[in-house]
Amino acid sequence: MTHPVDTTTHTTTYRSTLLTLPPTGAALRLVWDDDRTPESSRAWALSLPHGLGDGRVVNGPAEAHLPNTGFQKLFVVDPGEAHRHHLATVYGIRTAREALEAVRARLATGGDPRYRAHRGLLATLCSTPAGQRPAAHTVLGTVDPADHHVVVPFLSDTAVAALPEVPPAETTAWDVSVAVHLLWLAHGGGLVTGDECSDLLARALDSARSVYRTWAEYADGVVVGRAVADGRLDDSCLRFVRDVAVALNHPDSPWSRLELQG
Repeated sequence: MTHPVDTTTHTTTYRSTLLTLPPTGAALRLVWDDDRTPESSRAWALSLPHGLGDGRVVNGPAEAHLPNTGFQKLFVVDPGEAHRHHLATVYGIRTAREALEAVRARLATGGDPRYRAHRGLLATLCSTPAGQRPAAHTVLGTVDPADHHVVVPFLSDTAVAALPEVPPAETTAWDVSVAVHLLWLAHGGGLVTGDECSDLLARALDSARSVYRTWAEYADGVVVGRAVADGRLDDSCLRFVRDVAVALNHPDSPWSRLELQG
């Protein structure tokens, strides 16, 4: 008996990607700090999925390594150099003061007001089938050019795979995640101590909890906030979504072990 060929196309969506642990993520060894309290674990987990990789500490800061001094600079490997180099090249941060100021600035943003202003338009775009959406120039013609970075990602052909089908209420999660990631890097680079991080971590957790009920909601805010900050979608956005799927589904991830509002 001959069966008809199934010509149905199965589109990978953002939400379907987040439902399971990607095969590449299953092999990752995520490091869990057993000495850390659940509340501290939640706060440090706000930095996910930034820097997600094999051996990453996921519920605490990167292990602290002070900069080498004297002859050590010549003959001893500096484990914290990678963290300090990342801070310097990506964020322009070279000192403890700069790191803490950058974190405070991120936590003070309270989300993107331009995103909030256009969220209704974005929700309409997301709810309209791709083939029925108006042309990009038609949509952007109604938007202030200064705000195009907010709308452009939602007009991309890859939006269905890279962005949630319902835009989150806020993008606060993006700034919170970057702030805590800066602390994670600065601690690993020996620039700041755990005590210097504690109050800022508490503020970050309060900020996230005031907007999001679950890690999945927080993840939506991180993903959309990243896209809006970049003003575009590319392959890195799809890789980032896969990292989010790892954070949500890996058995050793705090997003999997602990509830955000616990």
